[in-house]
Amino acid sequence: GKQSVGKSRLIETLAGETFNFISGTLGSRRPTVLEFRHVESADPSRWYVRNPQTNQWQPHPVEMVMQIVGQRHEELGESVSASPIYVRIESAGCVDMQIVDLPGFRDFSLDGESQALAQRIEELDLSFMRNSRNVMLVVEQAGDAATMSSL
Repeated sequence: GKQSVGKSRLIETLAGETFNFISGTLGSRRPTVLEFRHVESADPSRWYVRNPQTNQWQPHPVEMVMQIVGQRHEELGESVSASPIYVRIESAGCVDMQIVDLPGFRDFSLDGESQALAQRIEELDLSFMRNSRNVMLVVEQAGDAATMSSL
């Protein structure tokens, strides 16, 4: 889906908690891989972020997860990276699955820098879409189906 249509909010709904990066203009700059793990004894839920240097899972309160995810997106500025952020939730209220939240497509680019960013995001997203092992869930802003760009 496009930028700011609710893709990340949908994933938060599946997790049952707000955890993701929230920005009105910047948006996602890299994939966020969220691993849902059903753990019957995890009440309340437990959150982890994988350290990119050590590849070790580190436990954090959900508020810290939001900060870490936000910082990992913001550190890229106007760039895009295929290097993902890995987040895991263990909860009695979720099923075992993995979801990748990708940066949203951009419709309008007023200058060359914005056009280049839109192209890099499209290339990143298409690399996931071309993988036949992935199942895509497209999120569109509510409106007239005849004007939805994803269809």
